[in-house]
Amino acid sequence: MCGEVGVLQTSGVIEWRSSGLSTVMMKQIVNKIIRGGARYLPQNKTKPLVTYRENIVQICRVCNDVTHPFQEAYGKFWYHCPNCDFLQSEVSRLLLSALNKGQGLGAGTGVGGGGYREYWISKLLHEELGLSRILLYGTGNTPTFQKLYEEGVDVWGCDISADLVADRKERYRERFFDAREFPQLRFDVIIAVEVLEHLLTPMKIFKLFSEHLTSDGMVAGTTDFYEGGDISEHIYVKSPLHISYWSKQSLQSAASSIGRFVSLFKLECPGSVYPDEKFGVLWPRKRVFFLYSEKFTDYFRNLAERYQILPIDKP
Repeated sequence: MCGEVGVLQTSGVIEWRSSGLSTVMMKQIVNKIIRGGARYLPQNKTKPLVTYRENIVQICRVCNDVTHPFQEAYGKFWYHCPNCDFLQSEVSRLLLSALNKGQGLGAGTGVGGGGYREYWISKLLHEELGLSRILLYGTGNTPTFQKLYEEGVDVWGCDISADLVADRKERYRERFFDAREFPQLRFDVIIAVEVLEHLLTPMKIFKLFSEHLTSDGMVAGTTDFYEGGDISEHIYVKSPLHISYWSKQSLQSAASSIGRFVSLFKLECPGSVYPDEKFGVLWPRKRVFFLYSEKFTDYFRNLAERYQILPIDKP
């Protein structure tokens, strides 16, 4: 050879010392070494493109089964549980912050806000079943609490909005409290109108309900129910704060976890900005739900015979 090549490594830097070799020749030698060793390195084979969501496992918030990526609707991506037919949306940190703050003094005051539904259910169960101590869970700023209070009903209320709770506490003291700070009381009925769709940890809330119900205590309320198919035109999931879309199966799963049965009822209720437009046009999947003990099975069977559609004729 016309020269020698040596490699010297000092302080982590590789230096080449050459004797009679040109720079071009040294590069050729280095490239040959690299090509020869490459066959011993692991090869990264090109894989089919896999989306982010197909690599993420989301557990159903109700039954703990594995969900499947479902579809995007109104800016949120939804996952479907094949076991209980529950739909749940992805929740960002920003959305979680908004959920934890609640909707403040404006909650429950808009078109179809649920105030009369809340009042109607309360009166039905109070007058027909004698359920006396009533908790309005997540009641917002509906007029129901004040109306029942003025009628002498043993009514209690709670919400998560700090400004709303502070406002109500000034007038009603301990009867209105933060929903995260339950008093040591048991209720004959907990009414949650337009609440279930906001819950990120629904089974935790149902457990809380169970701990604060009397032995035959009941849970009642309203929400929209998923009945299958595409949801891209279901305006109920349009609200950024609606992150849980219940099915009958998923509600039955939640009810059974606290030892309750389920009855669902349709309702007829104007809730549109147009006075002549029936409620069902905008929210055709809206249902009144009742979760009850075996003691009330006959009552709800008879109620279903009395009413094909519950005559709730105001929002």
